[in-house]
Amino acid sequence: MSAPLLAVRVLAVTGLFFCAANARAETPAQVHAPHRLRFDLGVGSAVGFAGGTYTWSPESAAHLELGAGLGHSGLVGSVMPKVSFGSSRDRFLLGLGGAFAYGPMGASGWLNADLAGYEHLGKSGLLLSAAVGLTYMLGSGGGPLPQARFGIGGWFGSRPASPATKPLPAGTPVAATSIGSGEQGSAQPDAGSASALGKPPPLVAPAAQPASAPAAQATGLPSTQEPSRAPSSTPSRRHRFGLDLGLFSAVGFAGATYAYLLDSMTLEAAAGFGVSGVQLSLMPKLRLGSEGIYYVFGIGPSYADSRPFHGGDETSVWLNADLLGFERELSSGFSLSGALGLTVLLWRNSAEGDLGLGPCLPQLRVGVGSWF
Repeated sequence: MSAPLLAVRVLAVTGLFFCAANARAETPAQVHAPHRLRFDLGVGSAVGFAGGTYTWSPESAAHLELGAGLGHSGLVGSVMPKVSFGSSRDRFLLGLGGAFAYGPMGASGWLNADLAGYEHLGKSGLLLSAAVGLTYMLGSGGGPLPQARFGIGGWFGSRPASPATKPLPAGTPVAATSIGSGEQGSAQPDAGSASALGKPPPLVAPAAQPASAPAAQATGLPSTQEPSRAPSSTPSRRHRFGLDLGLFSAVGFAGATYAYLLDSMTLEAAAGFGVSGVQLSLMPKLRLGSEGIYYVFGIGPSYADSRPFHGGDETSVWLNADLLGFERELSSGFSLSGALGLTVLLWRNSAEGDLGLGPCLPQLRVGVGSWF
């Protein structure tokens, strides 16, 4: 199977995962974020290996992204229009744009496509995003290459609309004058004032008794009954220790991992050993799903040192991408995980001298762990 065809199939499966992750209930409080600032890590992406982006969104379905970063081709500047759909806080994105790069190899132009993108707008203003797609060097005569990126940043501008009037606290007594107009209410004396004038209090028909809770709701008045409070939805497990086995993965052949969960994102730190020696890695990840079944996508760097093994003399830096990740978390906290992705050599220092960008290789890993 050719590399472009394999990339298209991987992207199609990833797109299905993203669509399933967006099939969730709409958040009651609608939001629209006209401005976004984000920092991206990528492999062959519109901002290269790392860069910043600004996105202007005049409508929820329309985005214009401007980016600048550093990649294998040198300094990169990019423009990418995007369309999006989904809920107000979780959206699926498609984008197509161009990039210009200038570096030691000269100037070059690129065409970039984000074929399966996801974006989450947190209530606090946090923004998480991920995308996989294709990139093509204009005038190269070759075929398209796979690309991926992960971003974290913030959104600002509009915020969820707050109610025009705030309800009174539960248990606050409501005067009968609030049902009618001000003039009518003030013309009706209460029992206490009638007794003070030496007149008997007016007889009150049963229908004029204080309204019950449903009647108060029907008239728009707050109920005197204490409303039931929904249980907190904050996850109780935020830490995970695990053991992974892999091939060209962020932990090499085998390693230990620690992950911290924050909203829909996890931050994983790992240590292991592989062909390139002892490895240390850091990888931010998106974790999407519910009821113990999650899709996981992450990109992050790793550092390897072969000197502790067999008299090696090399150190290297890699960029790893878990493009198709899966995790099954049981009610006990025990979890099973697996991931397929790509890894690329960014830099290597050996006795032969400093070496630059290396080949892009497939990588995989499986693991067991426990959340607590």
